[in-house]
Amino acid sequence: TLLMPDKTVSPEDAAAIANFREQGGIFSIATGRGLQATQCYLDLFQPDFASVMYNGALLWDSAANQPAPLGTACLPQGIRGLLEELAEAFPDVGAEVLNTSGVYVFQDGEYERKHLEITNIPFVMKTLDEVEPSQCFKALFAGAPERITEMLEYVNQPRFSAVNFTRSHRWFLEMLPHNTNKG
Repeated sequence: TLLMPDKTVSPEDAAAIANFREQGGIFSIATGRGLQATQCYLDLFQPDFASVMYNGALLWDSAANQPAPLGTACLPQGIRGLLEELAEAFPDVGAEVLNTSGVYVFQDGEYERKHLEITNIPFVMKTLDEVEPSQCFKALFAGAPERITEMLEYVNQPRFSAVNFTRSHRWFLEMLPHNTNKG
């Protein structure tokens, strides 16, 4: 909600944040974005305490440049099979897993590339054998809105109950660890 469509912060919002802090306010960031897509805003604002990232799966201590103590929740062990199933069932939908080391695309797609372009993150292709999903904070699927709607219906099955899903944009469906949110 802070970013304008071009992913910058308006001068008015930056001034309001500065004024808030001058008056004793404590400022931080809460976002669904990962570290790579948030770093420039962390550098710009230098939050006063840990920032919430990956929809609440990570609390990041900018001053220490590391996760805050007790501030991480990764995807569960054994999630690889469900990710592979979704990729196979929806071959036209792009898919990525995210951790503090990077954003790793394990299934390419048109909407996936648009997503990485918008967030200004480099395209890094890795298989799920090359990156351990249970060491990731979330997975994101990017596709045509109607395909994301179909995918949301598909994951409404008991075998997907080990994780939560949220539709964060008409193009995106995110797989998240339980008990995570930006709040």
